This record gives sequence, structure tokens and C-alpha cells, in this order.
Amino acid sequence: GSLVAAAAGFLLLSGLLLKEHRAHSDGGGGSIAGLDRVSGTVVLTQEGNVRVVSAGAAERALRDGDALQTAAGAHAHVATHKSSVNVSESTELKLSRPSAAEERISLRRGRVDVSVDKAVETKRSVVVETPDAEVVVRGTVFDVRVEPLANATNTRVHVTRGSVWVLAQ
Repeated sequence: GSLVAAAAGFLLLSGLLLKEHRAHSDGGGGSIAGLDRVSGTVVLTQEGNVRVVSAGAAERALRDGDALQTAAGAHAHVATHKSSVNVSESTELKLSRPSAAEERISLRRGRVDVSVDKAVETKRSVVVETPDAEVVVRGTVFDVRVEPLANATNTRVHVTRGSVWVLAQ
């Protein structure tokens, strides 16, 4: 019993320290997110280097411009300063932080389920950019899908809680 309690305390403390680290990380060349859960084949591109991230690997720091691609049957979870992003199978995205006020996910194909923490810096936006739209949020739960069509793409947004702005491009 005490071993389980000690393990739970360690996990809680680790989570709090990680959250504190993310809250104080700089916006320059530093970490803008963390890749903390992976299942299946997930490809990470950082500074032109392409590598497969295996399940059970330690959390990886993600920087401005890093890209993720999940294979069929694969999933990943990304935690940013403001949001929690579940990356579905057959998805391709790029992360960026163009300014201190904005986090941006460029979704090329596939689906992301995003939960934005409303309590953290309300002036800061999370934007999901697709080939034909931008979804701008400040505090909500939603998912965005990009589906290929002949000579085009189709963006679908489903809001679970809160509201979003969808801007056609």
C-alpha cells in the first residue's frame, strides 16, 4: 500500500514539475511542446532530421517548426503550454509559435482532438490551420479533420465545449 502511495506521489510531483517547466520555458528556440505519448509508428521531423519515435520513449521536447506524422493505427499526444492535442492515425502536422500570444498547429491531413485550457493566459490563442481554413480558439474542446477531395481538401470542425472561429482561406 505504501509503495503504491509513494509511486502515485512521485507521478504527481513529476507532472507538477513538468507543468511548471513548460510554463517557464522560453518562446525563442526552446521547447514549445512535449510529445509525451506514442503508440504505433510516429515519425518526428526536427531541424531536417527524421526519426521514428517508439512507444515508451521518454517525453520529447518539440520546438518551433517540428513536424509529426502518424501511420495507420498510430496515435500520439502533444502537450503545449495552453493545449492538449491528441493526434489520430494517418495525420500530418507541424507545430509553431509565431508569437508569445499564439500557438499554431498546421494540420496538413488527418485529425487532431484539441482541448484548450481556458484558465491559462486568456489573451493567448491556439490556431489550427488547415489547407482551406483557420480555427481560432481561446478556451474550448474541439476536433479538426482534413479530408482530401479531388483537387482540394475539406476541413471539418466539431466543437464539444465552448466556441471557435472558423476562417476560410
